[in-house]
Amino acid sequence: MNHSSQGKYLSNIAKVAFLIYLFFTFFGTSLPFRDRATSVDEVGTSNVVNQILFTSLFLISSVCLYPKRKALARFIIKEKFLTAFLLWCLLSVFWSSYPFVAFKRIFQIFSSVTVILAFLFHSNSSDDALKYFKTILLIYVPLSIISCLVIPGAIDPVHLTWRGLTVGKNYLGQAGVVSIIIWMYAMKGNSLKSKFVACILLILSLMLLFGSWSMTSILTFVLLAYLFILFSIDKVFRSLKIGQTFSALIIVSSVLLFISIYYLGFDLIASSFNSVGKDTTFTGRTDLWMDILKIARDRLAMGYGYGSFWVIQQDNLDLMSLYEKYVWLPNEAHLGYLDILVDTGFVGLSLVFLMIIFYFKNLLKLKKPLFGLWLLVAALILNLQESTLFFSKILTGELFLFAYLALYAKIIKLNQEPGRQSTSLKSQQ
Repeated sequence: MNHSSQGKYLSNIAKVAFLIYLFFTFFGTSLPFRDRATSVDEVGTSNVVNQILFTSLFLISSVCLYPKRKALARFIIKEKFLTAFLLWCLLSVFWSSYPFVAFKRIFQIFSSVTVILAFLFHSNSSDDALKYFKTILLIYVPLSIISCLVIPGAIDPVHLTWRGLTVGKNYLGQAGVVSIIIWMYAMKGNSLKSKFVACILLILSLMLLFGSWSMTSILTFVLLAYLFILFSIDKVFRSLKIGQTFSALIIVSSVLLFISIYYLGFDLIASSFNSVGKDTTFTGRTDLWMDILKIARDRLAMGYGYGSFWVIQQDNLDLMSLYEKYVWLPNEAHLGYLDILVDTGFVGLSLVFLMIIFYFKNLLKLKKPLFGLWLLVAALILNLQESTLFFSKILTGELFLFAYLALYAKIIKLNQEPGRQSTSLKSQQ
């Protein structure tokens, strides 16, 4: 097999591995319509199917990445912060009370990163992923709608709202938000047929979102819509040289309005939450946040170790004491940034914030549209109320990784272009 044929063969394998990875990221590897766990003994800490499947995908994708090792080295040098965070997570295994569990969980994140990078390095652009998302969602969205309409187990047993093929309404809400973003991208298609299909799937995705009645996901959708409208207006005014000024004024005005309502009309906020069946503690989330911080405050510098705080073991006294109060058995803080802090400490959380800051800094330098940007923004907003960042096999957490890695893969490819290389050399001189 010559070099060209080998490259094409590995490229096809990397794309198939990515498609399989995406499929199981949406559908999961566990049976749907399960009853909610009501005791600690019913909550498992491992999934054998996950371990076999994603270990296989990791090994296959590693082989596909090997010929791209020089580009991978340039990628790591350019990106830095995710690499540093993952290495810190790996190092945290040494002070974790459950090092084997911590290692398995960080390996799952490494597996995801490897599969995504293998796909990105063997694709012309991250935009190529759109057809894979559309293929899976063409199955996932209608199947979820049908299950919610005809299968009693697709109704959340606690909240009596839709949960579809997921374990709970919040996960279905997140899937709805992701699907809306994907089909909004797909609306840009050239053919009338593709736009019609995208429009139908967009409507069905909205049904999933509001059928789940996940207020976190619905508020995320509202904020994304607000930002989308803001940037659209910005483009209109940019030709008049006031686009950025207009956007800044809108953002500042929105923040000031929120602060004014919060301090001068708190009763208005409370009544708004009550009208949708919620309260200002975000359904007890703020109480949970305070209790987690009280338990973990002595280990906030370095954390408990990646994925080690929520290990379901009787000898995990910190978690067992938390479960004495929260009998609904939370397995996350419902605040992604708090979970990162508890597991990896201030060092890990600082690296994540640096990741986000430099992502947007490099995106502004790129000055080109990037598929996946809104997926990343959605994940950042969702993690103000849910924990999905760096939680393996959770949809919005996995797509955050894809969107983040896609930017740096694009930068590396652009720098490899002949014109770009000469420009880069001149800038260095």
